[in-house]
Amino acid sequence: KMYHAIESCHKPVIAKSHGYAIGGGFGFLVLADISIAETNTKFSLSEVKLGINPSVIGPYCIKKIGVSHYKALGITGETIDTERALRIGLIHEVAGKPELEDVVIKKANQLLKAGPNAIADFKVNFEIK
Repeated sequence: KMYHAIESCHKPVIAKSHGYAIGGGFGFLVLADISIAETNTKFSLSEVKLGINPSVIGPYCIKKIGVSHYKALGITGETIDTERALRIGLIHEVAGKPELEDVVIKKANQLLKAGPNAIADFKVNFEIK
């Protein structure tokens, strides 16, 4: 229910990550409209290492990073770096530790320049089929 609530939110959702985005943290990045990570962040769908299946987040992962990347990361539980996360579309921007907060604030300010109804309409009507 939480994942669906985030995905269906009519407001823009920005995710900021630093350190480790593993399991649920990875899931939040998948659900965000805009994901920004600190340079040295590590990412993993680690559930398989715990003997569980990341199936709850699976459909959302497939929409964000595609079947191929989801399968490769989901069955290995491997940890990836920001370069690969950017390449597969998990994150949209990378910033150094000192700049991370400023980059997020700049992105939020960009969103504030747009019409909130237009953003909501875009999000409601945007659906990958």
